[in-house]
Parts: sequence; structure tokens; C-alpha cells
Amino acid sequence: MDLKSQSSSGPNLSVFWLLGVVALVGILPFYTLVISDFPVIWFFCIAVDTALLFFLADAFLHSPIFSLQVCFFVFIFQNVLIGLFNPGYVNPEDASLLLGYTALLPFIIIGLGLMNGGLLKIRHFRSLHLVSISYFLYMVLNFIVSPWSLTARIPAFRNAVSLIVLLYAGYLRPHINRARFYSYINSLFILMLLVLVFGYIERFLLGDDFWVEQLNIGLIIQAKHLQTTPRSPYPVPSDFYSPIGTKSYRRMSSLFATPITLAYFLSFSFLLLLSRARRKRLLWLVITGGNFVALVLTFSKGGYLIAGIGFFVFTMVKSKRVTRFWTLLVILCCAGVLAVQGGYWLLGDKGTTLSLHLRGLYGPIKSARQETLLVGHFLGSGGTISARLGADVPLDAQRGAESGIGSLFYQTGLVGVMLYLSVMTLVLRDLFFAYHRWQQESPDLADIFLSLLAANAGLLVNVFFQENATALIPASFFLISAGIGLNLTVSANRFDVNRT
Repeated sequence: MDLKSQSSSGPNLSVFWLLGVVALVGILPFYTLVISDFPVIWFFCIAVDTALLFFLADAFLHSPIFSLQVCFFVFIFQNVLIGLFNPGYVNPEDASLLLGYTALLPFIIIGLGLMNGGLLKIRHFRSLHLVSISYFLYMVLNFIVSPWSLTARIPAFRNAVSLIVLLYAGYLRPHINRARFYSYINSLFILMLLVLVFGYIERFLLGDDFWVEQLNIGLIIQAKHLQTTPRSPYPVPSDFYSPIGTKSYRRMSSLFATPITLAYFLSFSFLLLLSRARRKRLLWLVITGGNFVALVLTFSKGGYLIAGIGFFVFTMVKSKRVTRFWTLLVILCCAGVLAVQGGYWLLGDKGTTLSLHLRGLYGPIKSARQETLLVGHFLGSGGTISARLGADVPLDAQRGAESGIGSLFYQTGLVGVMLYLSVMTLVLRDLFFAYHRWQQESPDLADIFLSLLAANAGLLVNVFFQENATALIPASFFLISAGIGLNLTVSANRFDVNRT
């Protein structure tokens, strides 16, 4: 997994860790020790400070991937940091603002990318850009005309546009070359190791009391409007435990403080590790095995599905048993439709978690009316996110709760769903083309692109069953990596300018 020989000219990772810790971790203790109130102007100042930090990194450190590394650092550590640096001054409303701040990071990165010549890259992958812009503008218009409260509309809009925001946060980064791309991949492996080590420690050594007494998980529970579980003597989030039969099992949550988001990260890192399999080192086997076991310990069906679909895509394309991407895609779609329909017939309205996801997918389709078929009931009208954050929206499977596509269909109609699926399909197509373009020149690099293709194919399938697949942090590792991969392919002139 060591890529130093291929990335020696890239930015030093020690710079990332030093500046990331000082600039971002340092903000929280300063606030919690000095300021007892959290006005909106302070939130704005933090955002401006971050934008300035990213700009200086781009301009003077010549490290365009620094902002992406810091973004992932915040995504992974945000829950732990808020609890760790809280001496009693932060209330749930303040914590909600700090958590909301993380959603600004990709927007800041996109803005800086546009200022630094990012628009010049629009001439490549024109089909992808045209559909992406259409999707984003449609969501903006849907948000504007929506009659629902801002409390419901804002989280729904954030989830809806996260696909575009994350993809272009990677694609619009300036001056991406092969060395910087390898440095970016190396930083993901480092973060993976940190997540794995802490995950095993907190799962087997620390216990629930650590989260309550040392990291003040109750603050996160209140800020995110989560429920606590009766399966633990400590007030920890309900998703910390998974009922299986008559027993319940503690799920690994690691630094994310949530098993579901951890499962997305581990499924992505597992598929990324496949790209290093050609080295066949003992270290690779140990890390991949540890990653796989950790993924199992999350008890997340979504994580299992992403890893399973991704592994299938990786092995099929790698073995050249499927020579055309569209053939593979059709086979996956047909198999998925049959599996979903069969599961819906078998489970029906049974109170299992799987049946909830299936009803969230089928409910909005079955209850669709002619006047809402195309444009839906508008953003903020359904899904799980808006209901959970205290909005006046019922948590109902008929409104697409627990299904990404079901939620999107209920809120934005057939137009929104088709645009979303079109963007994801074009991303997969372009990653597939990039994989073939790099095969002759750099097999190692081509394998990384194949891993990105496999991971995003798994994410696309999973979005039908889990609304979290459209959320900002779970999807960030998949889409930002896809964007920066396509960015590299364009920067290295591996695509015809006129390719559509």
C-alpha cells in the first residue's frame, strides 16, 4: 500500500496533519474556553477562516488536495471533537451549528475551485456537466417553490444536492497530477488505519460508559434529535445496538460515533484496498482482513450491500468476463429489481428493518398521484432526515422514509429521480472509460479507478434502500474520490477534449 515512490513530489502529509489539527481542532477549544455564546456571526467567521486556510494552502503550499484531506478529517472526527472539547458551555443548538458547519466545507472547496480556473474543465465530460447542472438547478427551483418550512427544506436540499457538491468538490480542484492523486489516496489509507484502530479499541475495550462520560455523546444525541437505546444501561444512540433474533449486539462505531456512517467508510476503504491486491503483501492481507471484520461488526446491511456489489463489479471487470460496461449495468439493474420485488412480496408490512427500507422505496411509488408524479410534493415533504431534525414532517414509509430513491421520488418526483440516476450513471461510465485509458500506461493507477468504479456502483444500488446513501458524510468518500479521479484524467490529457 505504500505509494511513496510514486508520490515523492506530492505534498508532505505531515503538513496536512499539522495544519489540520492546529486550524480545525484549535477552533473548538478556543470557543469552548473563551466564548459562552455561539452567535451566527461566529459561525460565519469560522467559515471565512476555513476558506482563507484552504486558499493559502492552494496558493502557497501548492497543495490542492489539502482542503479535501481536512474535509475528510472533519467529517470523521466531528462528533468526537464536539464532545471532547466541551467543558459545559456548548448547548445542543450550538452543537447543531457546529455540525452544520461541516456541510459548508464542500461548498467552500467548490468556490475556490471555480475561482482557480475550474470552469475550464467543463469542456470535458460535457454530458455529465450538462445533466449535473440541470439536476442542481432543478433542486434549487424545487427548494424555492416548496411550501414546507425551512427546517424541513434545508436538510432535504442538502441531501439532494450532496451528489453534485461532493462530486465537483473533487473535480474542480486545480493542478491535480499523478503524484498528488497518490498522496490523496495515501491520506485515505492513513485515515482508514486510524478509524480501524480506534474502532476495535472502543468496541472491545472502552464500552458505552466511555461515550457518555468521556465524550458526552448526549450532546450529539440532542443536536441530531436521535433516540437512545433501552439495550444499554447508558444513554447511547439507538443505532449502537442491532437486534438479531432474541439478542442484541453492540455495533462498532469508531470515530464516527455512528455505525451506519462507519459502514459506508469501511465498505469504500475495503473496495479501495482491492486496488492494492496485486502486491500480495502480508501487511495488505492483515489490513484488508481487519477492515472486513470491522465492516461485519457494524451490522450494517447497507455497508454489506455496497461491499458486495462493489466486489462483484471489481472482479467481473478485472477478469474481463464482462467486456462492456452497459451489459454489466443492465444485469445489475435486472437482478436488483427482481430481488427488491421478491423481498417486498415476502416481507410486506412486517416490522423488520429490511421491510421498512423496502416500504420506503415502494410506498411513494404506490401512492403517487398524477399531479405529483413528475415534480413530487417538493423538498421538505418527506424522507427521514427532515422528520428526524424536528421538522413538521411525519416519519412515514409512504413519504419515502429510509429509502434514498423513495424519498427523492416523493419530494422531487420522477424528474428528480431520473436526473439523479442519470448523473450517477454518467459518473460510472466516465470512471469506466478512465479505467481503460489508464490500463496501458499505469496498471496500478487503473486498479484504483476500478475500485472507485466498483465503490460508486455499490453506492448507486444502495441508494434505492437507504436514505443515508444520499447524505453528505456517508457519500463523501465515494463521490469526492470519483471527482478527483476524473479530474486527474482530464489534467493528464487522457481524454479527448470533445468527449461527451
